[in-house]
Amino acid sequence: MRCCPHCHRVWVESHEYCPADGKPLRPIGAGSDPLRGWKLDGRFELIELLGSGGMGFVYLAEQIGLSRRVAVKMLYAERTKDPKAVKRFAREARALAALDHPGIVRVLDYGRGPTPYIVMELVEGPSLLQYIGGMGVLQPSLAVRIARRIAEALEAAHEQGITHRDLKPSNVHLVQRDGQLSVRILDFGLALLDEATGGASSSRLTRSGMVAGTPEYMAPEQIRGEVAGARTDLYALGVLLFESLMGAPPFVGPNPTAIVSKHLEDPVPSVEVLGVEPEVAAGLDGLVRRLLAKKREGRPESATEVVEELRALEASLPPPSLLGDPGAPRHADGTTLDIEQATGEGPAPRKRIRSEAPWLGLTGSVVADRELEQAISGARRRRRTRLVLVAAVLTLVGVISLPFLLRPEPETVTAPSALPLTLQRMREDTASAQLTVGDGPAPETDPTAPSVTTRPGGESQARYESRRRELERALAARGLRFRDLRDHPRLRGAYRVQDRAARELDFDAAYDALDALSAAARTLSTQSILDARLRAVEARTEGADPVRGAKLRALRASLDDSSDHRAATRRFLRRLDEVER
Repeated sequence: MRCCPHCHRVWVESHEYCPADGKPLRPIGAGSDPLRGWKLDGRFELIELLGSGGMGFVYLAEQIGLSRRVAVKMLYAERTKDPKAVKRFAREARALAALDHPGIVRVLDYGRGPTPYIVMELVEGPSLLQYIGGMGVLQPSLAVRIARRIAEALEAAHEQGITHRDLKPSNVHLVQRDGQLSVRILDFGLALLDEATGGASSSRLTRSGMVAGTPEYMAPEQIRGEVAGARTDLYALGVLLFESLMGAPPFVGPNPTAIVSKHLEDPVPSVEVLGVEPEVAAGLDGLVRRLLAKKREGRPESATEVVEELRALEASLPPPSLLGDPGAPRHADGTTLDIEQATGEGPAPRKRIRSEAPWLGLTGSVVADRELEQAISGARRRRRTRLVLVAAVLTLVGVISLPFLLRPEPETVTAPSALPLTLQRMREDTASAQLTVGDGPAPETDPTAPSVTTRPGGESQARYESRRRELERALAARGLRFRDLRDHPRLRGAYRVQDRAARELDFDAAYDALDALSAAARTLSTQSILDARLRAVEARTEGADPVRGAKLRALRASLDDSSDHRAATRRFLRRLDEVER
């Protein structure tokens, strides 16, 4: 993200100059934020960036005159060029303004400014994504209570003719005050307003046949591009309830196409809840199956019906313990920030995960988290020591080699290349994004023009991809692959958070989780990671054919010798992959 200090527009693509006025852009980062202190429309003073996503970003701000802290959501400058994106943004403001329910974030204002913005109440609580990602599964009673609160909020929205259409864990925030748990549903950017209730705009912004949503939480009719309704939200609620109880969505896959195919064709997996009465477990499984029915007619008729059924299940369960305090993110100076997250598009706060703040809950255990923090701190100290030693060695080598470097080199004649002139020029300058023709000079570039090659996530995506490649190289040196980290109990939480955040284009959150994942992986032995992978495959293939069972037992017997060196580790993983297939 880069900002123009002159017009205050924020661009997500990798521009060097503002396409609007040609002024140099400045990056928005921890040490530099041109928007900090800017008074939006003279009414809202921006304080700091809270989050960003595919369409826009959210700032913590203070409403001048009332001294009230609010969240201000704004569109990227690129998105304002799309009239449909602007209309969708305004529709979100209207949808939220039409709702008055404690489970739905309140809209306080809407304006244009240099870019359209929505002023919302500040939500003081972590997202459901953070809790599921950090803890794996929730207590059944807690999962049911959260689902009931969400259903109550959906009930209010549906009564106003508003369908959310993008319900997912990152859009649900948990707030606990005085021992009472409540939820806040955010991000009505894909909300559909029903004209029959008098709340709709006159035009449909999503064309028939166009798919909009998040693959893991989309109902079959939504995938097919059909008209969404209240039961579409109930399907997403079923996915959330399943994920809260089981730790992962019911349908996952390597890409969006595989995921949506499973929504359309695969049967719903069973919900297996331990530690509750059999009839309660059967009731939970039955409710989830009805919510996830392929046909709308097979789902509950309304959110009201779901609320009543969840209330009955909740009465049969022991009261949930209070949410554990995940801790509060801290500023660099150590002062506690009173807001854990307020974001519109992205699923996680845009703050670096610091070893001093264990709020992510990677392991679900306070003791294990503390051990992990100590290991991360030690790794960072060792890294600094290595950097100092490397710098000293490089300095010494430079001093020794300086006389040889200063010696003049003999002239050499380079044979002409047989490649065409254009390809020669491209080979000499592989960084050039322009293809030249003929013998003339390359055309000059306009510094204010959009970049030729861009990433949807801009610089944040490039930073995330670079960090991931770095981790993959480190793992390859041990014979491991990136996906081998997903099954270890101390890595599972961070792996899921970075994976989901990257799929939702929230690359700052993905980078933070990836950084924590990398630090945690360095503290674990190769044998420990292989053991976790083997256990996961054993659990998934339990009761399979005898041949597969014999192969798994052989792999278990060879585990101790498979982590001695890289080649042995690779052989072990290849054999394990064959068994899993």
